[in-house]
Amino acid sequence: ATVLNKLLNPTLEYPDEDETNQAIYAALFYNQVRNYDISLKLLKQYMPSMEDNPRAYVTLANTYMQFASVLPDAQKQGKLDSANFYLEQAKEIDADFAPLYLALGNLYFVRGNFEGAAENLDNFVKRDKSNAYAYFLLGLSNRSLWLHNNNKTYASRVVKDMKAAVRINPQNGKAYLYMAEAELALG
Repeated sequence: ATVLNKLLNPTLEYPDEDETNQAIYAALFYNQVRNYDISLKLLKQYMPSMEDNPRAYVTLANTYMQFASVLPDAQKQGKLDSANFYLEQAKEIDADFAPLYLALGNLYFVRGNFEGAAENLDNFVKRDKSNAYAYFLLGLSNRSLWLHNNNKTYASRVVKDMKAAVRINPQNGKAYLYMAEAELALG
């Protein structure tokens, strides 16, 4: 698109573009169309030039997690292990990189470690208070902890997290449902 735009508008000047993240953006596109093999191949090919970029590692990990979500159960574990490996790499590069904690929260949630998911998602929402999905997933993690432990402290967290999710995205019907469920349990 950029090339076409430059071709069709030759009189406009374009500042030098930062192409260091080009492979990441291409991989994100391939993830959207569920072509995970190409996404992984592309990212791995360019990883040596992005070895200090936590976004590259998080994108690679997210690709493995998305790939795992479409595989039979017997094949998921290896992809999730790869995701975990790359998230640890990202953490070594920049432990303050906010998207890392959203990805870790996703990974722990998928693996059924709701305490780990809640801890990482809480860490993420402290850094980024504008992500409705993060609050919703945090609420789901706390809901699972509440239902498994029968501890109403988690139910109050569900209400808080789901309120934050619907404040950002009022169309999230499930968030209202889970919020009401927790409020009924709290009395």
